[in-house]
Amino acid sequence: MWSTCWTEAVRGVLPLAVATLLLQGCGTVGGSVPEPPGATEALVLSPAAEQRWRQALAAREVGDSGKAREGFLRLNAEYPQLAGPLVNLAILAAEDEDTAAARQLLEQAAAVCTACAPVWNELGVVERREGRFAAAEQAYLKAIEADPDYPLPYFNLGVLYELYWQRPAQAANWYERYIERGPHLNCDQDVAAWVTDLRRRAELLSRTEGG
Repeated sequence: MWSTCWTEAVRGVLPLAVATLLLQGCGTVGGSVPEPPGATEALVLSPAAEQRWRQALAAREVGDSGKAREGFLRLNAEYPQLAGPLVNLAILAAEDEDTAAARQLLEQAAAVCTACAPVWNELGVVERREGRFAAAEQAYLKAIEADPDYPLPYFNLGVLYELYWQRPAQAANWYERYIERGPHLNCDQDVAAWVTDLRRRAELLSRTEGG
C-alpha cells in the first residue's frame, strides 16, 4: 500500500515543493506568486545566484547532499531574506536525523516568510518525526492557511490521522482534499484506493462501536 509517492510526499523532499520559496521568500525562479504579508518590492536575483539555486536543487535531487548543502549555505549567506535555502538546509538536516538543526532552520525560515506553506509543512514533518503529533497537525494546518492550494499538508494530515491517530474517516477526508488538488506525484489512483479502503474500515469500525 505504501508506495514511493507516500514516502516522497510525507518527507516533503520534492524539489518543486521547495522551489516555490526563492524570490522574496515565497517566489519562484522565473515567475512569481503573491508576496507574503509585509513584503515590499520584489527581490531580483543575479543570474549566477539563480544558476547556483538550480545546481543546489539538482544536487539534492540526486543525493549529493554535500554539494547541495554548500550551495544552499552560500545562497543563504548572500540572500538571508530568502526562505528557500533555509528550508532545503532543514530538509538535508532532517535526512541526517538532526531534527534539532532542522527545527532551528525552519524556525528561521518561518521568521523570513510567515506565509510560506512549504515552511510549515516541513515543520510538521519534523514535529511528526519527534512524536509531537498535535504540533504536527497545527503546522500542517498553518501550511493550508498560508496556501489552501498547496497539496502536501493535506496528504500529511491524512497520514497523521491514519497511521498515528487511527481515525480512518478523518484520514480519508484529508486524502480526498489532497486528490482535489491533483494530479500529484503520479499516484492519485493509489491515494483513491487508500480512500476506498479507509471508508470501508471506518464503516466497519462504526458498526463495531455501535454494536
